Amino acid sequence: MAGSGSVSEQVLSRYSSKAPGEVVVYEPDHLTVAQLELETVPYHDGVHVIEAEAATVVETWYLQIKVEGLEYVAGAEAFLSGMAGSTGLSDADDGEDDNTVYFTLRKGDDGGVPVICNIFNTFGRLPDSRNQLKVTFDIRTVDGRTETREFDITDLFSTENAREHNWLLLDETITIDPPEPPGPDEGGGFQPEVGDWEDENHDIVI
Repeated sequence: MAGSGSVSEQVLSRYSSKAPGEVVVYEPDHLTVAQLELETVPYHDGVHVIEAEAATVVETWYLQIKVEGLEYVAGAEAFLSGMAGSTGLSDADDGEDDNTVYFTLRKGDDGGVPVICNIFNTFGRLPDSRNQLKVTFDIRTVDGRTETREFDITDLFSTENAREHNWLLLDETITIDPPEPPGPDEGGGFQPEVGDWEDENHDIVI
């Protein structure tokens, strides 16, 4: 079996909607495997060459969602639940463990529409009867806020874009409000104040 490691505590602390017992892992790297079930190695003298074509056991997908107020986004991450936590190398069967895959997102532009998006890897989905496919977006704003949005994307895997291109294109739009202007007593800038002048008389010894 091939699996992926659990995320660090630093990453886990940013996943605000984590459910009890939920396992969050990094996306897996590609792993190529070649199988020849009927191959036999006869008695030979010297070198016997086995030819096989290797293929990856990891799926690659593209995730995208529209964002209004993208200029106020400093960074974003995604947590995709309902993914298989491992896969077999000999029979490529998905493991029975239910994991959430973590990956970062980047700002993008889809035909003039601002989006956050990225490509990610996974061992695939669990059987449909057990799937709870939801994605949680954790977005950090330029003024230090954290915006969290969660969407059920189970039906999205059945769309034509998903079946033919491995594209998960959400129709929803995330709206990020602009930062609030600082009040008169807020902000870290230097704000000197000068009062009224008063006359002061002093003797100066030279």
